[in-house]
This record gives sequence, C-alpha cells and structure tokens, in this order.
Amino acid sequence: MGNEENYERMWQMRQENEQRREELQQQRREREYLEEMGQPVEDRVARWRREAEEQTARQQRAVRERRRSERRAEPVNLDLRIAEAIAEERRFMVEVIGETVAEMAERQTRAIADAVRPLLHELSELKIAHADAKVAIAELRLQQSGGSTIDPPVLPLRDRPN
Repeated sequence: MGNEENYERMWQMRQENEQRREELQQQRREREYLEEMGQPVEDRVARWRREAEEQTARQQRAVRERRRSERRAEPVNLDLRIAEAIAEERRFMVEVIGETVAEMAERQTRAIADAVRPLLHELSELKIAHADAKVAIAELRLQQSGGSTIDPPVLPLRDRPN
C-alpha cells in the first residue's frame, strides 16, 4: 500500500504543478494582452512569432502529457487480487474437505457392514432355532392330543437361510 500511496501523492503533486504552470501562463497571456491593448498598432511579425511560440509550447505540453500517460503504470486493484486468491483457496479447501468426507463415509460404510454381518448370521441361526422350536411344539401338541402324525416330505436344503 505504501508504494501505491506514494504514486498517488506524486501524481497529485504533478497535477497541481501543471495546473499552477497553466495559471501562470494564462496570467502572462493576460498581461501581454493588456500591454498590447496599450499599444496603438500591433506588429504582425511579433504576433506571428508569439503565436508560433504558443503553438510550439502547446505541442510540447501535449507530447509531455502523452509521454507521461505512456509511463504511467496501470493501477493495481489489490482488492480484486485478494478476492481471487481467497476464492481459489476456498475452492481448494472445499475439494480437500469433500475428498476427506467421502473417504470417511466409505470407511464408516465398511465398518457398519462388518458390524452387521455377524448380526445377520446370528439372526439366521435364531430363525432356524425358532422354526425348530415351532416344530417341537407342534409335535408335543400332537402327542398330547393323541393324534397320529404324518411325516411331511423331505424338503431340499437351501444354501442360505430365510
């Protein structure tokens, strides 16, 4: 910020100097005009020289101004650069956090699947035990009722339980 403030201060000083120079030249022209008004007849050659000098001075001022404008550095918009850097950093952080969250979610999914697998196996065993208990209860009821039992056909065994 220090360089930018110095640049701005120098630019203001140049502007003020140029403005003072223009005011002095205007005053000089007004004095010359008043002096000429006091003279009865104006010398045409002197007037042409004066006009040529004024035109040369204007051209030189224009050239100096053009050179100054060419030398002027473009002002740097630091706020824009800072905003772009912050936006880039945020995009990077969002990407890193997204990858981290996805990795953690995958680990959690694997952990839950590993924890549920033995529970599913135990549930299957419990279903089998429950079915065996139902069969035993049905046989006991038949024995108590004195009825005869009919052996059901043998069912094929499955690879996995219900």
